[in-house]
Parts: sequence; C-alpha cells; structure tokens
Amino acid sequence: MAALDGRATPPKPPATKLLVVVTAANELQATSARIELAKRDLPAGTRTLAVADPAGRRIGSGGGTLHALKAAHELLGDAWLDDRLVLIIHSGGDSQRAPSQSVCGKAWSLLPTVPPKAPVDLLIEQLLKLCAGAPGVVVACGDVLLKLPDEPGSLANQGVTGLAVPAPKDYGTRHGVYVSHEGRCSTYLQKASPAELEKAGAVTDGQVALDSGVVFFDVATSKKLVQLADAAIRHRVELYGDLIQALDGGGVASEDAFLALKSDAPEDLRRILYEQLRDVPLHVLTPRDSAFAHVGTSQELLDVLCRPSLFREGLGLHALSQSVGASSEDDGVRGVLLNSLTACGASSLIAGSLVEHSRLSSLDVVGANC
Repeated sequence: MAALDGRATPPKPPATKLLVVVTAANELQATSARIELAKRDLPAGTRTLAVADPAGRRIGSGGGTLHALKAAHELLGDAWLDDRLVLIIHSGGDSQRAPSQSVCGKAWSLLPTVPPKAPVDLLIEQLLKLCAGAPGVVVACGDVLLKLPDEPGSLANQGVTGLAVPAPKDYGTRHGVYVSHEGRCSTYLQKASPAELEKAGAVTDGQVALDSGVVFFDVATSKKLVQLADAAIRHRVELYGDLIQALDGGGVASEDAFLALKSDAPEDLRRILYEQLRDVPLHVLTPRDSAFAHVGTSQELLDVLCRPSLFREGLGLHALSQSVGASSEDDGVRGVLLNSLTACGASSLIAGSLVEHSRLSSLDVVGANC
C-alpha cells in the first residue's frame, strides 16, 4: 500500500520499542547500510544501527549476531531490552552469485512491488508481524523473502524459537530442518538425506519443517548471549553450528558430541558456549500457509519473481513496476520489468526473464531465462 505522496506506507508499529541492527562485512558496507537505513519508512521512534565485523575480519553469522547484540547493549545501556524488540538483519554478503544486485547488495536491491521495495523492507514487515508485542531479539538474513499469515503464532515460550515453514521433504535435503513435538524441538538436521529425514521423524504427510533462517531469542537468553560476546567475536562463530546446536533441543546429546561437530571456533570457546546454552530450550514455530525463499543467486531471484509462488500475491510482486513496456506470460511463468523503459511498444518481454533499471529500444533483444 502506498501513501498519498507515492512512498511506501511504514509497517505497523510494534507494541514494543524497536531497534533495527544491520550487520556488514566491513566498515564500507556498514556506511552504505546506514545510508539505506536512513531512507526507510520505519515505525515512528525506531532506532537504527549498522555494525561491521571487527577490523573487516569475517566472524560468521553467530559472531555477527553476538557483535550486534553487544552494539545494541552499548547503545541503549542496561535497560536495552526493557519493552524492546531488537531486529538483527545480516547483510554482509558480497552478492557474487547475483551480480545484478552487487552494487547495492541483495538486501537493498529493489523488487517489483508498487512502489518498489527492497527485500529488507518486506522482511521487516513480516518480522514485525511475527514478533508483535514480544520483547527480545529476532535474527534474520537480508537475502530472504518471508511470507507469514496474519496470525503466525506466539513467541511466548521461554528460551529460543526457530521459525520453520512447511515444505516438501525434497527441500530438506538442501536446507536445515527442525524435528519437533508440540512445538518443542528434539533435533536439528542440516542437509540430511531423504532416508535420514524419515529416520529422524522429520517427515509428516510428505512435508518437513524447513528452517527459514529466522530465530527469536527471549530477553533472558539475549542477555546471556551478550555476556559471551567479547570472548566469541575474536573468532569465527556460526549461528547454527556453534549456538543453536548447543541448546537443549539442538540435536546434540552431550558436550563431547557438540565438540565433535565441525567448527572454526576453538574448543575452549565451544566448551563455554555449550555450558552456558545447554539448558536453554529450543522451540519451533511452524505457521501454516507460510513460505520463505532465498534470493542469493540470479536463478533464485528469477524463480521468485517470474514463476508462480505464494510471494506474488502475498508480498505484492508485479510483472510491471515503475516501467513502460509489456511482458508475456506462459503457463504461469511471466516476464518482469522493474524501473525500465521500452521505446517499442509492440515488443513484449519473454516469459521467465527480468529487465531492471534499463532503457531498451525493444524487448525482443532479451533472451529467455535471463
């Protein structure tokens, strides 16, 4: 929905105060993120922060999360989580597999909504819906599209809650999968084979609970993580392998089993992480009629924009956005024009291709699936 001046309507404000933290690989990326954040139409009173990995050294998704928590605590003081939601969005990738989005970065590149929005805008809208009224910390990746129902469920459980989406079991061989009973996670599988998924009890009616990359930490757990930040951010720490799998329900039966997992973090640090997190329960929320898509490659972007999906209707993705021209559609697959002008009105963009930020004499020069 657009405001009268043509700008996007800000997301509905949360019941809690809001801080949006964007992580970056280096200070140059962080500076760019600060500029982008200043352009966003966020709920009134929202504070924003962009933090770079220390000294430009990649510290992993877990290290980036802990570094962002430390920065939030330093900004807001000891009352940093009093009636507040901290939203952490990881956007430190180089977009090497999606070169058309490498200038702004995948999180900030426009999508064909009306008016155009970036993945980070759509993600914030969905996360505010998920976390409405819940203080704590929610972590997500900036190159993910998320579609949730109007009432996705409750985040009232103590500890940590992973957001899952129902998906065919074949997807589970390429992603993380939660195995749970009545919302309590019993194990977490990463790129398991179909046989392993079946054996673990992850498959129900041909579907699995696919990890969306979104994780919510309650206030108590978030404060505990802040105390671990200084020791952890000197190393490369991963959110799932080093933090989530250390939780009660992360699928690791003992400290020895946890230490045996592949990790770039030193063993003494991993012992500390396990000791501090092993009693924190891991829950799973799997809303019906939800979906997520990773747009980390050019082909993934084409699939989301050009092929039938829940995102077309749910997120308002159009075939034409701020463009002059026409697109073809073939068996549900369409061409998409974004912020582009075509001089020849008789031409039409072939189904399955995307033209953005361009001025062309004719769309006939555009090939298929590009």
